[in-house]
Amino acid sequence: IQGIQAEAELLSAMVTFFKKVGLSSEDVGIKVNSRLVITEILGSLGVPEDKFAATCVLIDKLEKVPLEAVRDDLTELGLTEEIVLQLTTILT
Repeated sequence: IQGIQAEAELLSAMVTFFKKVGLSSEDVGIKVNSRLVITEILGSLGVPEDKFAATCVLIDKLEKVPLEAVRDDLTELGLTEEIVLQLTTILT
């Protein structure tokens, strides 16, 4: 299996394991830091390629600065309100 499908299968296996040992999303959090996954998400949301790098930099700030500040920066970058809302909903 190649690409994003491999990432998805690995995550699925991890979730299945946690469920089998009695753990839920309240017990365990999974954070994914994969350029492949981010590329797929940004592409599916219609983020222009020329804004990809800057968007990734702002995404990296999600755990360091308030969500509203990141949303404002993404909007200033030129992403639509709809894309910003979808992106931050997926990633937080």
